[in-house]
Amino acid sequence: MKKIIQSITIIGMLTAVSGTLQAGEKSGEALFKANCTSCHVTVHPEDESKLTAPPIMGAVRHVKMNHATKEAAVAFIVDYVQNPSKEKAACEAHTIDKFGLMPSLKGAVSEADLKKIAEYLYDTYPNGQGHGRGHGKGRQGGKGCRGERGHGRGAGHGGHGR
Repeated sequence: MKKIIQSITIIGMLTAVSGTLQAGEKSGEALFKANCTSCHVTVHPEDESKLTAPPIMGAVRHVKMNHATKEAAVAFIVDYVQNPSKEKAACEAHTIDKFGLMPSLKGAVSEADLKKIAEYLYDTYPNGQGHGRGHGKGRQGGKGCRGERGHGRGAGHGGHGR
């Protein structure tokens, strides 16, 4: 009987520790809110003069335009956030002129957390809340959110306006 009680106690302790560890893990959304929203807004504002970084839906739209798969887009975001450069930037040159180059978050946010954030961003944005101009690549215009057509040719992503 004593061994049964010890076994039940050990199982209970392991379950409690496991639950605590799982509760301590944050979702991509929670990590994004904790690490990114001090600069990136999640809704396109009427007054852009107070922005310190591009709205996240526009940034993700540009990433998706340049990376055909979720895996490629996530890998790009993780790399870029750790090692930003003008050469790697997915946004247009005027955006870097307006906001400057993103500061590196290498060491400030773990690679595992950055991956969760990137996956959340890919799955969530663009979400149709911003102004947008799509740009396709290849032979046929891309199709964006809400059925809008992209400019250019190919399987690019179209605009995602209101």
